[in-house]
Amino acid sequence: MLLAIGTGADLDDPKRFRFEGTESYVKSEEEMARLFPGRPDVLENTQKVADLCEFDFEKRYFVPSFPRPEGFESDEALLRHLAEEGAVRRYGTPLPDAVRERLDFELGVINTAGYAGYFLIVADFISAARDRGIPVGPGAAAPPAPSWRTRWASRRLPAQVRPAVRALPQPRAACRCPTSTSTSASSAGAR
Repeated sequence: MLLAIGTGADLDDPKRFRFEGTESYVKSEEEMARLFPGRPDVLENTQKVADLCEFDFEKRYFVPSFPRPEGFESDEALLRHLAEEGAVRRYGTPLPDAVRERLDFELGVINTAGYAGYFLIVADFISAARDRGIPVGPGAAAPPAPSWRTRWASRRLPAQVRPAVRALPQPRAACRCPTSTSTSASSAGAR
């Protein structure tokens, strides 16, 4: 089990990395006492470390809290505000119906999945990198195989209209979002 946790694999995955043999398990206190006779300090220190740990076997992902400015009660509210600001800058006022519909749909998916904080944190990292002249974007020190979450997130309209993210837009046919008359898609992505 510890090997599965350490490698991020599911226990029921038949192809996961595993050790063969009979010693790869968490031993009981009695077994450890037999292995370390005359060393009660080993068991006491092990228990101290165990008491400091919190663990359950439910598979969850933890995202740190994003510090929100006053006036925003949730990450979802802040992401919506920033995405709508970016959409107005990119597509103009009023937002075309197709853009409004897609923005509402994708924010709904992001919020239901619990990724609003993830979007805010990534945008903050990218903004900080750009402020320091560090290249960001497709191919800029990116790992060879980005996670499906990163690929999925970069294609969402809220990421595309968020000024810090500036992801490359999807092809117009996939997007079905017209560009505004004042800002073309290529100049919006180049800013």
